[in-house]
Amino acid sequence: MPAYWVARVKVIDTEKYQEYTQLAAVALKKYGARVLARTDSPFVLEGDVAESDAQFNRSVIIEFADLKTAQQCHRSPEYQRAKQARTHAAVVESWIIYP
Repeated sequence: MPAYWVARVKVIDTEKYQEYTQLAAVALKKYGARVLARTDSPFVLEGDVAESDAQFNRSVIIEFADLKTAQQCHRSPEYQRAKQARTHAAVVESWIIYP
């Protein structure tokens, strides 16, 4: 069953965030992940997202083959390098959704 990384991001430093995305792409490719959606302006269905999510300006959904693969990617040395590069570039909330 597929598993999905879901993230809300506030980009603080665009240049440093670009470095993160390049490094993260290496890990995502290694683990067969697929970016399903990335947007800077999600369509709000319910709630006061403008108020509750004011600090976030990007949303991302990434698909993995299964939960184990999603977890392995997150723990991988490749992704940990990407996270380190992101330290002062963005504020991130992320989680995995799976059936």
